[in-house]
Amino acid sequence: MKKLALLLSLALSFSAIADDHAPTSSYLVESIPFKLKDGKTMADMMAMQDEFAAVAQASGLQYSAFVMTPHYMSQSSAPIAGSFDAVWLGFSPSATAIGAGFEGYMENGQELEAKFDEIRTMSQRSLMRGEMVHAGDPSDGGFGMFRTCTLNDGADTDDLRAALKARGAAFKKAGATASTHMWYGGIGIPNEMQGSVIIVRIFPSMEAWGQAFDRYFAGDFAKEERLLTETATCGPVRTYFGTPFYSASAG
Repeated sequence: MKKLALLLSLALSFSAIADDHAPTSSYLVESIPFKLKDGKTMADMMAMQDEFAAVAQASGLQYSAFVMTPHYMSQSSAPIAGSFDAVWLGFSPSATAIGAGFEGYMENGQELEAKFDEIRTMSQRSLMRGEMVHAGDPSDGGFGMFRTCTLNDGADTDDLRAALKARGAAFKKAGATASTHMWYGGIGIPNEMQGSVIIVRIFPSMEAWGQAFDRYFAGDFAKEERLLTETATCGPVRTYFGTPFYSASAG
C-alpha cells in the first residue's frame, strides 16, 4: 500500500508547472479529527482497514485515506474544535469523484459506519481544496509539517505560491526531500480558518525531516524566508505521523 509522501506526489496526478504563479493541478482533502472512545485504541481503528477497503472498492470510491497522529504540537495551535487523538485525512482527485464515490459508500457502508462509531467520535468534518506547490521525493513513509497562514494585505495566493516554490527549490538544493502543498479553507471549516491557508510539507520519513531541520539551521535561507513573511503571517508549526489506511490504487 502506498504511503503518504508517494500518494501525494503521484497517485493524485499533480503536474509540474514552470510558471511560479500558475496554479497547479488540484485535489480535495477531507479532514476528520476524531477522539477514541473509552477502552478503544488506535489498533481498533486500524483493524477496520480490510472492511473499509472492501466497501470502498465495491462503491468505486476514488479516495485514499490516512490516519495522522499528532507528534510535535499543541492542540491549541490546530484549527480543530475540542480535543482529538488523531485526524483522518482522505484525498480524492475531484469533487465529482468524491461525490459519486460517497453516494456508493453511503449505500454500501452503513454497517461499517456503525462499527466506526463504536470506536471514535468525530470532532468536526471539513472539505478543503489542495494543490502541490513543490514536488519532493516519494517514499514508503510519511511525516508531515502543518502551518496555518493568513495572507498579508496586498498579497494573494499567487504570491504565496511563488514564495513557497522559491522556498521549496532552495530547500531541495540544500538536500531536503519534502513536498510542499497549499490547502485552502473550504466546506465545514471553523470560523477561525476563514481566509486562511494551511501550508503542508510532507517528508518521506521523520529521519528525512530531521536532516532537513539540521540543514535549515546550518544554511542561509533568509531571502526565501523574507519572501514568505512578506506574503503571509503564519502560526506555529505542528507535526504528525501519517499512517496509511486505504489506497484507491491498491485494488
